[in-house]
Amino acid sequence: MLSFELPRKRPLALVVASGVLLLSACSSGTTAAPQASDPVASSVTEGDAAQEPQGSPNLTVGDIVSRYPDCDAVGALLGSSLDGMEINPTSPGVADDSVACGWIPETIAGSTATTIGVAIDANAGADDVPDEGTLELIGAERIADTDIESQGGIAYMAVGSGDLRITVTSVVTPGVTLSITHGVLGADPTLVGPTAVTAMKQLLGLES
Repeated sequence: MLSFELPRKRPLALVVASGVLLLSACSSGTTAAPQASDPVASSVTEGDAAQEPQGSPNLTVGDIVSRYPDCDAVGALLGSSLDGMEINPTSPGVADDSVACGWIPETIAGSTATTIGVAIDANAGADDVPDEGTLELIGAERIADTDIESQGGIAYMAVGSGDLRITVTSVVTPGVTLSITHGVLGADPTLVGPTAVTAMKQLLGLES
């Protein structure tokens, strides 16, 4: 399992834990899971763009929850990735200050075991946005995205190994941390990388 300590106030592992916990309820056996990070999104108003640095924490978890008030609304952004799946009854769901939605197969018999989780939490701002050095330290791959970067944020993914292959794709901007976790038994996950980033940009209101 990838493990690390962030040389900052808050360990990056806190975010990945959210995604992996969503998956643990429906998976068993030994799994090497990646550690992903957990920060937020923000935006700059036009009037303040000249004076205010990019990535000002105007967007909050509450803004996202007001537009996506339950796991069904969040899941609608994941498209065909949720075909044949249902909401995991053990996942916490959507609260005022966090989101933790998980999905599991409607039936295990004759199907590939797969789990998907979406986690959204607040962070402490720009100091919680990892830099290139931190990504290298944890073995994560940066995903270039100008929309995310214009908000002072970063997108990246961490890939695990083992029978249950788990990939955590994260978007961290000042104020909000989002992650999508996809685990598949004996096969490579598909809701990863740019595909997962697109869904998180919709949650942030950066893409329609």
